Amino acid sequence: MPRIDPTISAGNLLSIATIIVAVGIAWGQLRSEQVYQQDQINDMKRAREIRIAATDQHFQTLDAAVAALSIQTARTDTSLGDIRAGIARIEAKLNKLEERP
Repeated sequence: MPRIDPTISAGNLLSIATIIVAVGIAWGQLRSEQVYQQDQINDMKRAREIRIAATDQHFQTLDAAVAALSIQTARTDTSLGDIRAGIARIEAKLNKLEERP
């Protein structure tokens, strides 16, 4: 029957040290990748916030333009109403003039 030697040799210590170093390197690489990805996520969040702020500014500009157009339309409607009223008065006077013998 084969017998297992319970002593620890230099090869065993070297294997254990190699495993520990390899695990440490792998952990370091994973950690650096995680930091890199977190930086990318933060950059994307900042870019999104900038785009949202620009969009909000654009909407505010559009709202102001729509409000100005609404005011101008109301003024135009009032002016047209005044013109129509003036035309109606002129037509009424013309009708009175046409009725006279």
